[in-house]
Amino acid sequence: NAGSGYAAYLAARAEREEMSAPEIVRAGVAMSSLRATSGFMMLHLAFWLRDEKAGLAWFAFALAVGSASTLLANSIGAPLTRRLNHHTILVSSLCVIAGTGIIAALNGSITAGIVLAGVVNGFGSIGKLAFDSIVQRHAPDANRSRVFAQYETRNQLFQVAGGLLAVLFVPSGAVGFAFIGAYATLATAYYAFKY
Repeated sequence: NAGSGYAAYLAARAEREEMSAPEIVRAGVAMSSLRATSGFMMLHLAFWLRDEKAGLAWFAFALAVGSASTLLANSIGAPLTRRLNHHTILVSSLCVIAGTGIIAALNGSITAGIVLAGVVNGFGSIGKLAFDSIVQRHAPDANRSRVFAQYETRNQLFQVAGGLLAVLFVPSGAVGFAFIGAYATLATAYYAFKY
């Protein structure tokens, strides 16, 4: 009995050490950033478009584009994660969102916002696949279901926090797009520097 308790202690300690590996911690920060941009983007569009002509139709179209880009990303993401470095996929996802956010801010149109929503959703999904692969590779001894549940809970909180910012500040379209671009740029710089 004492032997099984000690074995459980050693397993839990090994799991904690694996989960605090720098690769997993950095990937977790990147994934949380992707989720935060997703939460901010959807609520930002909803509040911004409600005052625009045909705002409800535009928002429905944005949701359709976001859903379609998620489906497309999930279908091409698996082959990508087999061929490319997972960290490269994560940093590239943040970089594409940053660039698209800046371009959308300069344009400021509804179409630019819808394109940005599609990019945020699509590259967020690709980043999630890369993050899952990083956890599987760097934490072989961890209880993966528990680890994924912990990270998914944290990612959901970041998504809610991003949405909350959009609700509290209700920025104009271009300002919100600029926020997405700036935040994703900072997350990209952090990830690239740490990686």
